[in-house]
Amino acid sequence: MARRENVLNDIAAELSKKHSIKTQVVASDLGLLEGCEKVFTATIGLNVGLFIAAAGFGTSGP
Repeated sequence: MARRENVLNDIAAELSKKHSIKTQVVASDLGLLEGCEKVFTATIGLNVGLFIAAAGFGTSGP
């Protein structure tokens, strides 16, 4: 899960091929209510074995 869908699709394809698993990409900003709702809706009825939140963070100061 992250906002850059193209990067997620590349990673998902690599994981699917390497490990013979099914992946589903959901590009979303979890800092927004709409983003959380998008994830919830996309995963209704799924048995999620692993959830990866690929969020970055920033720093400021010295």
